[in-house]
Amino acid sequence: FIGVRDFDAALVAAERACELDPLSVTIINEVGWPYQYMGQPQRAREYHERALEMDPSFAMAHYNLAYCYAAEGRYEEAIPIFEKAVHLGGRLPFITAMLAGAYARSNRHDMAREILRNFLDNARAGHRVALWIAYVHEALEEPEQALQWLERACEARETMLQAIGTEWLPFERVRDNPRFLALLHKMGLGDAPRGTTGRNRAV
Repeated sequence: FIGVRDFDAALVAAERACELDPLSVTIINEVGWPYQYMGQPQRAREYHERALEMDPSFAMAHYNLAYCYAAEGRYEEAIPIFEKAVHLGGRLPFITAMLAGAYARSNRHDMAREILRNFLDNARAGHRVALWIAYVHEALEEPEQALQWLERACEARETMLQAIGTEWLPFERVRDNPRFLALLHKMGLGDAPRGTTGRNRAV
């Protein structure tokens, strides 16, 4: 339901899943996403915090909680939680990229660029991280480099690329660029409803 931006239906399904399995930390954590996208970040945080009470080592709950803070522009609160998520999650690329984005948007550009250099090294080693390189460049207000790496990600058919332009990966600084719109059309997403409604800031 989230994939088609039917957040009301997603919330109904998530809460029903919670009723069926109230001890699942994964389900409880995921209930927060519909609330986040419906513009209720405080309610979303309640679920992520509840998941962390059940399992303080659950990397995705740390990540989701940090995302909520970052989406509100509260980067100083988000950063230490993202850092913990990176540590617990084994440096998963999407979590590491979100941390770099928070660094960039809180004017810790050196730290963001350190992560960017690591991503570039991984790309040279053959890892499929072009999307996340684009994400960090966009956070650093480097739209040309962001578009170049998005195009590489498209050529490589990278996982998660279909999320660009949505609430999760809005790419707000390039979303109206003809090259970005061309990528959406190339992926068959040009006519799909994409992006934010003003509820979330770039993360």
